This record gives sequence, C-alpha cells and structure tokens, in this order.
Amino acid sequence: MRFVLFSSILCLLLALPASLLAQSNATQAQQPPKPKNATRVAPREKPGFPIQVVHEDTDHLGIELAYNMRDAFNRSSLFNLTDGRSKKIKLIVKTREEFADRPYMSSVYTLIWTFSYGEDVLANYLETETGFVDSLSVDSLAKILVAKSHDVASEYAYLFEED
Repeated sequence: MRFVLFSSILCLLLALPASLLAQSNATQAQQPPKPKNATRVAPREKPGFPIQVVHEDTDHLGIELAYNMRDAFNRSSLFNLTDGRSKKIKLIVKTREEFADRPYMSSVYTLIWTFSYGEDVLANYLETETGFVDSLSVDSLAKILVAKSHDVASEYAYLFEED
C-alpha cells in the first residue's frame, strides 16, 4: 500500500515539471521573436496639407456643407484635417439662410482661406469665395470647394517649408 502511494506521488512529481515545460514552450511559440536591435518607429503623420475647417453658424445647409467638406478633407490623401497648433490652412466658413421664412431652401456662404502659423499669431489672408448653396447641390459643392482648397494650398505651398 505504501509502495503504491509512494510511486503515485513520485510519478506526479516527475510529470509536473514536464507539463510546465510543455506549457512554457507553447507560449514561447505563440510570441514572435524580438529583434535584438529593435528601434521604435514613431507613427507618421498623414501626408498632405494640414487644414482646419471652422464653422460656427446654425443654418441647416451651412452645417451640412461644412460637415461634407470636413468629411471630404478627412478622406482625401491631399489634406490632413487638424485642429493642432502648428502651421495650417484655416478655412473659415460663414453661412446664412438666404430667406428667413424658407430656411431649408438655400443658404449664402463665404469661405475665407487663411494661413495660420499657430494660435498666437495673426493669420495671413489667402483667398475668398462667396456663393449660394441649395439642398440639391450641397454634396457636389463641397467636393468643388475641396478641390479649390487644394488649388489654394498648392499656390501657397512655400509657406509650409521649414526655414
């Protein structure tokens, strides 16, 4: 009886390190090997012109126009939509309802492109555009204005160069 108990305990003690070793090898196989001279790579900023869209008006079509422009800038590889304090093109969008009694019919918009060196520096005027937008043309107008923004940014690209 003692012999059976002793041999059972001995088998358990011998089998335990082997199972721990097998588990350790399995977890090591799941982890990829780490290179010896690994360097951490900083995440790259999205390429393109940094741009910020500022719109604070409350008319429906103006809000939709500004939203569609932000969405197009965000999807575009030509722009980097930012709110940062670095150099950027600041696009100020001002909109008003064309007729107060028909708020969803059309709006008047003015876009002002400025170049900002930072929040503490006065921005430089670049370009302006004024027009009308209606509910049928808001999507296509947003794309046209994004293309115009690229033209303005390309014309003043030298402002982004480091001294």
